[in-house]
Amino acid sequence: MPGDENNVTVIARDAKFKGELALEQSVKIHGSFEGRIASQGEIHVAEGAGCKASLEARSVIIDGNVEGDILARERLTLSGKARVKGDITAAAIIVAEGATYSGQCKVGPQAPRGEDTDVEVKPRVQRLQNMNGPAPATTAGTTPTPSWLQPPKPANH
Repeated sequence: MPGDENNVTVIARDAKFKGELALEQSVKIHGSFEGRIASQGEIHVAEGAGCKASLEARSVIIDGNVEGDILARERLTLSGKARVKGDITAAAIIVAEGATYSGQCKVGPQAPRGEDTDVEVKPRVQRLQNMNGPAPATTAGTTPTPSWLQPPKPANH
């Protein structure tokens, strides 16, 4: 973590904390935490740690498990071992291969301030039938074969 290591609050592996934690500096969670953490610095949920908590900080790093909403005013980093279930709001996000995430996500410089972002990230899902025109009519209980699975039509000469 950047900054003075003497100003980092550490929740040890064998510690179980329940409640609200407000900090001026950074915190590193190795154990379990339930409730809410608000930091002016960085929140780091270490590998093997578990949080059922809402997290709010300048920077958030997740190497463990988090169930709760996350607000990162500058940057959120999800390592390859991160497991997150909850809504994310961050100015910037870094997601490593292997990380899992379930929830809604708002990313962009205005997102942490509650402003609408110019670009909304939406998955692009398109039905295969629509790729080659409208879906063919079917009879009850049958599914049409997509055109890309049908044999090619003979060429007219």
